[in-house]
Amino acid sequence: MLTNRNSGHAHALTAVLTVLLFAAVLMVSLGLAACRHRPQDVGTPAQRLSGILRLPLNSDVPTLDPIHIVDVRSAAVARQVFSTLIRFDSDLRIIPDLADGWEVSEDRMLLTFHLKHGARFTNGREVTAEDFVYSFTRLADPANASERATLLRDVKGYSELRQGKTKLLAGVSAPDKYTFKIELTKPYAPFLSSLAMTNFSVVPREEVEKDVELGTGYWSRHPVGSGPFKVAEWQPDSYIRLEANPDYFGAKPFLSGVLYKVIPDPTTQFEAYNTGELDASIIPVGSLRRVQSDPVLKKELLRQPLLVVQFYAFNMEKKPWKDFPFESKRALRQALNYAIDREYIANEILEGRYEPFVGIIPPGLKAWYNPENKLRPRYTYNVDKARDLIEEAGHPGGLFLPRIPMYYNNFAEYPQIAVQVADFLHDISIKVEPQVLEWGTFLDTMQTGDFVLGRSGWVADFPDPDSFVWQLLASENKGPLGNWARYSNPKFDELVEKARVEFDVQKRKLLYWQAEQIALDDAPWLFLFTQVNNMLLKSRVHGVRLSGMDVDASLPNVDLSKVYIRAEEGRVENEHAGTSGNIG
Repeated sequence: MLTNRNSGHAHALTAVLTVLLFAAVLMVSLGLAACRHRPQDVGTPAQRLSGILRLPLNSDVPTLDPIHIVDVRSAAVARQVFSTLIRFDSDLRIIPDLADGWEVSEDRMLLTFHLKHGARFTNGREVTAEDFVYSFTRLADPANASERATLLRDVKGYSELRQGKTKLLAGVSAPDKYTFKIELTKPYAPFLSSLAMTNFSVVPREEVEKDVELGTGYWSRHPVGSGPFKVAEWQPDSYIRLEANPDYFGAKPFLSGVLYKVIPDPTTQFEAYNTGELDASIIPVGSLRRVQSDPVLKKELLRQPLLVVQFYAFNMEKKPWKDFPFESKRALRQALNYAIDREYIANEILEGRYEPFVGIIPPGLKAWYNPENKLRPRYTYNVDKARDLIEEAGHPGGLFLPRIPMYYNNFAEYPQIAVQVADFLHDISIKVEPQVLEWGTFLDTMQTGDFVLGRSGWVADFPDPDSFVWQLLASENKGPLGNWARYSNPKFDELVEKARVEFDVQKRKLLYWQAEQIALDDAPWLFLFTQVNNMLLKSRVHGVRLSGMDVDASLPNVDLSKVYIRAEEGRVENEHAGTSGNIG
């Protein structure tokens, strides 16, 4: 349903010191909301139940193969099934996972990890350093076509492996059973942080290679990891059921399992929460103020500023956005950015759950964010300026411009945003047609470049500007590697490369800011918002601490091994409370 604006129009996102310094910066920089977690309440042992936690998924999971994970839903489930060398706590500080400890050489080009002894995959075999050698090599191997292979581009031997000159990744080694080494060709400032990504999960070779015997895709649907939970059952487009891993190397999970139910529609998800079928839920558009005034629901409301950017990507390899040697279309892309009233959409349509944002590094990264992007944004709502730029681009009144399909996936607020954006663009004679795609189809369409204008959003893989600036806009990441806009600017790339090897925080920050301003001028995106997570969590659930990377109710960065269900006083619950009638 469209909402009217005042105008009457209906208008329709070894360096122990280095690690400690990094952690200290994050503690200061990530100003997180006070109501981001349930107050600690350990209760008595009898009150801490090993029940089933029931969480929603906004879509089915495309894959659980770590080297192919590029979306939040897959990462949320994989985080509980697999282990990495390190991970982030709720304050986004680096903490050990499978690594007991590590050292970084003085030149920052050699990282040595000491693995925990006795950790096992859920097939019973012990995890060793050779498993990490295999897993990292598999990520980089071009034969596997990982969308995240470039994460290892600074590791020694990466280029040779990619060029087919060798089958080995020379920079990773296992000098003994519990020691894993990574050698870089040059320093990379956030490399340690990046190792917390699920793409770097350790996997057992013998299980991966069952694809040869059982068919391609078997592994991605029947993964074996070493995390706190294991996949017990997966019904596509319906649910994924995890069971606690009794041999987990960490503290034994309180929960006996996790049930992820696929519920794409926000209203249906919200209703399932209210009827007790889910323990967590997002809040659909139009319901936030109701939640805030409800005496029960307002106590279950959690809010968390997110490390997120929301935007529409222009495919800069396709007309009408494509630049030619003697014909730049930058003015046209800029025009669309002036045409959008972000304040209206964020506050009137989306109830303040989004914040207008014209930039690449989100405000949630306070140590790295450029405050000028908020004080004096590069683009503000200015219809006259937009029309002047369209004329400058050679399209007065939209002349010679085709109807443009505008793709988005059907989740949360995206349909409302799409309708509003399309309506604003119609005001400047840009005729776009919002078209919804199923999540898997949407991902494939955007990654392969079979679009002209398409929605995108990005939550940080790790709390560093490189996760946005380099991952989303560097030329080498064009296409499925992250740069869906197919943007390319040599000066931008040069500045980002300098930032990636600069360890002085102030110098590095200025390099990213300079690169960001170049991209803002080039306008490869229709810049829109940053975001606050507004979600509901049942009062019986404890131990949940949200971070700036927990973008929805699937709790993608929460350590569910520490979560438990607390029995209500005077009430006895079955160990598998809440599972009956929830699958179907």
